[in-house]
Amino acid sequence: MNVRWALREIRAGAALQVCLALLVAILATTALAGPPLLDRWAGSALGQRVTRAQEDGPLLVHSTTASPPMQDAFFDDTGQGDDPMSAGVLADQLNRVSRAIRDKAPEPLRGRLRPGPVSIELPSAALPVPVGADSARASRLSLLYASDAPGAPSYTQGRPPGKAPALDPKEKLPVEIAVSEATGRALGLTVGTRTKLSDRGFDADVVVVGIFRSAEGRSPVSRRQPSLDGPLQEEIGGVTIQHATALLDPTGMEVLQRRNRIDFTVIWRIKVDLPERAAVDTVVHGGLPALRRAAGRYQQNAELGLCETVRSDPFCAMGQNLVTPLQTVNQLTPVFDRFATQQVQARSLSSFAIAGLLAVALGTVAVAARLAVRRRRTADLLQRARGATALDVTRARLLEMAPAVLVGAAAGYGITRLLLPGSAALPYGYALAVTALAWAAVPLLTWISVREQAPRRRRGRSDGAGLAQNRRLLAEAAVVLVAVASVAALRSRGAGESAGGVDPQLAAVPVLLGLVAVMVLARLYPLPLRSLAARARRSRGPVGFLALARTGRAAAGHGLALLVLILTLATAVFGGLVADTVSQGREQAAAWNAGGDAVVVDNTPPPAESPGTATVGVDTGDDPAARTLSRIKGVERVVSVRQATASLAGATDGRFRDPVDLVGVDSAALQRAAPGSAAARALRDAEIGGSAAGPLPVLASADVAKAYAGKTLALGELRGATVSVRIVGALPAAAGRDPALGPVRADAHAPLLLADVRSLGALQPTDITHRALLLYGHDLDAAALRAAAQRTVGPTAQVVLHADELNRLRKDGLLTSVLDAYAVCGALGILLALLAVILELLLTADERARTAAYLRMLGLGGRPVALLHFLELLPLAVAAAVGGTALGLLLPAALGPALNLGEFTGGPTAPVLHTDYGLTTLLTLGLGALVLAAVAIDAVRGRRRNLGSVLRLGETLA
Repeated sequence: MNVRWALREIRAGAALQVCLALLVAILATTALAGPPLLDRWAGSALGQRVTRAQEDGPLLVHSTTASPPMQDAFFDDTGQGDDPMSAGVLADQLNRVSRAIRDKAPEPLRGRLRPGPVSIELPSAALPVPVGADSARASRLSLLYASDAPGAPSYTQGRPPGKAPALDPKEKLPVEIAVSEATGRALGLTVGTRTKLSDRGFDADVVVVGIFRSAEGRSPVSRRQPSLDGPLQEEIGGVTIQHATALLDPTGMEVLQRRNRIDFTVIWRIKVDLPERAAVDTVVHGGLPALRRAAGRYQQNAELGLCETVRSDPFCAMGQNLVTPLQTVNQLTPVFDRFATQQVQARSLSSFAIAGLLAVALGTVAVAARLAVRRRRTADLLQRARGATALDVTRARLLEMAPAVLVGAAAGYGITRLLLPGSAALPYGYALAVTALAWAAVPLLTWISVREQAPRRRRGRSDGAGLAQNRRLLAEAAVVLVAVASVAALRSRGAGESAGGVDPQLAAVPVLLGLVAVMVLARLYPLPLRSLAARARRSRGPVGFLALARTGRAAAGHGLALLVLILTLATAVFGGLVADTVSQGREQAAAWNAGGDAVVVDNTPPPAESPGTATVGVDTGDDPAARTLSRIKGVERVVSVRQATASLAGATDGRFRDPVDLVGVDSAALQRAAPGSAAARALRDAEIGGSAAGPLPVLASADVAKAYAGKTLALGELRGATVSVRIVGALPAAAGRDPALGPVRADAHAPLLLADVRSLGALQPTDITHRALLLYGHDLDAAALRAAAQRTVGPTAQVVLHADELNRLRKDGLLTSVLDAYAVCGALGILLALLAVILELLLTADERARTAAYLRMLGLGGRPVALLHFLELLPLAVAAAVGGTALGLLLPAALGPALNLGEFTGGPTAPVLHTDYGLTTLLTLGLGALVLAAVAIDAVRGRRRNLGSVLRLGETLA
């Protein structure tokens, strides 16, 4: 009988069945597709990051030094021994080792590695000074083998150096080299020129066989070795030295090494091939931890691969040279580690949005279930009167809801497969949980509605009401305690991640806080309504009084709709806050990383005696790098910034402690280039100029200034002369975060001493750990800047453009996935909230229709009745707008450390939370307008009802 009855009821409630199926489909799709879709977005972001990180060169660099054996066991004095390994085997050995160190990578990294460029460089040697040449100029030439050197099409004259018969080591003939056009013009080298290189025991006869076009820093090899495009100039003791690089073949490298018995360093650069599709598969299938472990173990494996490949007992040799253990520079592991840390934060924030959407959908299901139970209540009570138990009626409702739930779950699964084709692991547990809750809503409310009420009736109405009130208080207290405990635990531990990739505690916080907000509003907003109703009682018309009185009595009945509206608006407001904070944080981070419109940084200057580099000096009064960069098209101002790390001596005992960053900035130039600069303004107000006489006047960060204000202290851990500083005042917080200081400050939280750069004359160049030239202007030519920086500052120069840095931050796929999650969940939440309001109106439609009919029968017109309905639900819209907005604005304070947006933006400090008040106002007004529009449509529809359709003869209005 229950089955036949359930089928009949299904046909009667087809509209609610369709509504339930739609809601279950949304729930199942969100639970099934949400976490995997976040993984796909994260995987795409990982692929983009690896690709972007390799734009300036491979992330894995191996090097070894090859030396001739102490005993000439391999070759005789002619350079040609009895050993089968003779001249010409080096290139083959390089390729074999390159394959071996790639194949030694642990899985799954092994399949991701691709061959990169291999290079060998010999020390630079002096070129002979031509007869009659300027004695104030000298030239040095380095010899380089690079597997990615310019090919034959790049040669304008001659050919690339190769294994010609002239390279036979027995013949003592010159080694073939090739130079760029700029190098040939500067050094007077043409095809056929034969010259001799010499330097401290190194002698090499070379002949120029080819001239190639300069790449101007556009090719990888020229970016690594800028002196290959043209000579770099350096002034030492009034002599201008030109440092250039020429190309040669590995065979020529072998011949020179044998003749001069010198060491050379071999460098293998390994590329990581991780396209977006492969990165998505890695993240979706949980392969990122294994990839991180493999990257961490790779260095040891690669070292074993070197000796296993080139070993010639009893030596570890390459060709006929002993090699040192392989050294590896691994920049891949930091990329993976930073991404893994940020992914935890991204998943936490995204799960916050997904949990809010699921809560809104479940709340809408509860409103639909209330409507279904209300419409079936008469039939349910009739079944009870015919002898059916409450459990029988509940089972019938369970069967009645089954088709809608199954159809919705199947639709959700199908949509998930369309969105995520071929996804291996789906979170079926989450989907089953929310589907079961949706299925149980109607049966559970039905059981509550029809269960036996006799014991309560025997206790009396007052006793029953008191018991219900006590139960409600206990339930509300439990919800408040759980919410407070969850927030406290979340703030103490920060963001986390479960095995399924979702932080359940963080995901539950919005729902718990939404419940608390609903409970508070449900108890508070009837109070002003009663006061207004008392005033309306004394007014002439009955509409206001009736609307306010009915709203105050029905406040508790609108709790579910209020919860849905509050959660929807809170999630949307919080998403807008995240988006606005991230947007401003990216602006600050880009400005901090670039300093100005662009910056040229030399973070690792070589020693002063190292050839080939024109280091930026401390005194910028006659800085050749600044002069050269100022002539680049678009550059209007150049500002010099320097940084040294030292220890600050105590004022009483003189012991060195408290490491500080001593930063010097050209305050006058900075004031002209950036009039709003806080650092320049602070130096100007303190009257700190460029005098280098006596102790250096500095502004100190707040903690240092508080301890040593007005005192003169010595700086320790400097390699130059002893330097003293005089702390003339405290550095404003805004000046410590000035973007001009960003390129030279590795730690924005370290204690800071700020001085004028022209007063750092007492410091030696070796004391300066970071050098930067800030560039200001419009339409800066990035390629020209990089080429000029490499020629004047050195090969370690790094050029950062503000526009490029900002574009990189804006296109970060991981952060975009978080913002997309909030956008999608917010849009779906608004639609569900509108559906919940419509269902709430349908739930109370009969009661409102009877009230309207009764009032119309007493002579009230249609417009006042419509106004009555409008005013009746107006407080609900206002309460939802106020509660949702307040909850969305308070969520960041509740989350605390779990909301760390600085992981995405970078910059000196975590970005200050910014509320997008325009978006918040628009969302609040928009959601309120949707609610009131639904109410207005319902009121217009109610005006068309016939009195006889809602009232019966003899019926009284309660």
